[in-house]
Amino acid sequence: MTKKMIVAFDPDNPEKASSDFLVPESTSFMSIKTGKPREYGLVVYTGMELAPNDLLSKLIDFGRKIDDVSRTLSMLDAYLGMIKEMKIGDVVRIAASENDACFSLKKTKFERRNT
Repeated sequence: MTKKMIVAFDPDNPEKASSDFLVPESTSFMSIKTGKPREYGLVVYTGMELAPNDLLSKLIDFGRKIDDVSRTLSMLDAYLGMIKEMKIGDVVRIAASENDACFSLKKTKFERRNT
C-alpha cells in the first residue's frame, strides 16, 4: 500500500534516529514495540511495501491485544492511506477528525527547545 511509515520523533533530540513504528491510538501515537504513547512522529521511507496486515502482525508479535480485528484493519488501512499523502521528513501528530477513522495526521512545525 505504501513504502512510507511513521517512526518515533523527539523534538528535543531531532537528530536521533528511530526505527520504532507508530500507530494511532486515541489522540496520540503508540509505539508498536513498547506500547508507549508518542506525541510526534516522523514520516520515513521503509524500502518495502507495507499493508494493514503487516502492521497488524507487528502489533500481535509485540503482544498488543486486538479486540476487533476487522475494525483495527480498517483503521490501519485509513492510517496508511494518510501516510501515503505525507512527504518523507514530515513531522506529524494525531488530530481528532470527523472522518470514518476519527483521526487525521497533521503536519507539525516545532521550535527546538533549549535545554
